[in-house]
Amino acid sequence: LVQSNGPQLGRIVDSRAVSELPLAARNFTQLLGLSTGTATALPDNGTIGRNTQNVSVNGARFTQNNFQINGIDANGIGGNGVRLADPAPETIAEFKVQTSLYDATFGRAGGGNIQIVTKSGTNNFHGALYEYFSNDALNANNPFLKAAGARRPVLKRNYFGGTVAGPVR
Repeated sequence: LVQSNGPQLGRIVDSRAVSELPLAARNFTQLLGLSTGTATALPDNGTIGRNTQNVSVNGARFTQNNFQINGIDANGIGGNGVRLADPAPETIAEFKVQTSLYDATFGRAGGGNIQIVTKSGTNNFHGALYEYFSNDALNANNPFLKAAGARRPVLKRNYFGGTVAGPVR
């Protein structure tokens, strides 16, 4: 999309894209590689953890990125890598990945700038409960393991949670 109000390059990913695009481990960082100038490793659902993706922006190291959640610094102490509690995709209204020429007010990093905006409350109470189920019977075997004649690794994951929003009285 053409952006006429400044020279920065980036992309906004809204809550619809976050909820509709497949996320193997329910982690929004798996979508960072969709922006121009970014490179990530291929996520593997069989790995341990939440599959947080380290993104390299325009050839910079992943430690040179700046993360902000609702305008607050969310970087790790040892660097600018993803060392934060990843918000559930259901709580994200949008996130913006700026890859170059962004204003100095957005951070101190030479890599990318990732701004996450969470959903706000409303005048009515509403919420959602969810469970995402994944196991080895529903997933294909890794093609390299299959070629070597190795069995499919055991995978049993249940991601469950909920969101509640409403007015503060």
